[in-house]
Amino acid sequence: MFKTPARIVANLLIAVGLFLLIRILHNAVTGALVSQLFAQSHGSLMRNLYALGLSLPVPVHVISVGLVLQGRWLPPRWARAGWLAAVVSGCWLGAALGIKVLIL
Repeated sequence: MFKTPARIVANLLIAVGLFLLIRILHNAVTGALVSQLFAQSHGSLMRNLYALGLSLPVPVHVISVGLVLQGRWLPPRWARAGWLAAVVSGCWLGAALGIKVLIL
């Protein structure tokens, strides 16, 4: 079965989002994520959760955009869930970027 270029791009976006998600979770477990976001800070549990909250919107949004691009081939409920995830993760991403720029 021949896949359209849009579906190939959507699959690549989802794969990149999963790779970013795994990378962020690995950095959170090893403690490297805290040192990337908070300079000269020791790795406490709360700082690690803050770093996760500020870093997770990027892979979640990339995965959601991949789902939105695949909306034609998904069941209607999954297509709506993809749109909802893209909107929510976009707002979360905007808030996280605002915090990073204005506060950190």
